[in-house]
Amino acid sequence: MKLGIYNEEKEKESKVLRLTLENINGILLKAVDEKGKYISNICSITPNGKLRLCHSISKSLGLDLNEDGRINLENLEFKMLD
Repeated sequence: MKLGIYNEEKEKESKVLRLTLENINGILLKAVDEKGKYISNICSITPNGKLRLCHSISKSLGLDLNEDGRINLENLEFKMLD
């Protein structure tokens, strides 16, 4: 499964956000390039279930970031999966 970012102005040049998981004292979600090379940490989930947003996320990913470089949660939509 791929997570893509739709850009209405450049429909033909849509970006693909590639993610990988690392399991070290919880789960770390990382953005990687098409060859699997590390770009930026996104967030982590601790063993007790707390979500921690990483700071200084690469602007090249095209994500909506706050002033600390963390994902801006105010504009995200969450949906429960069946």
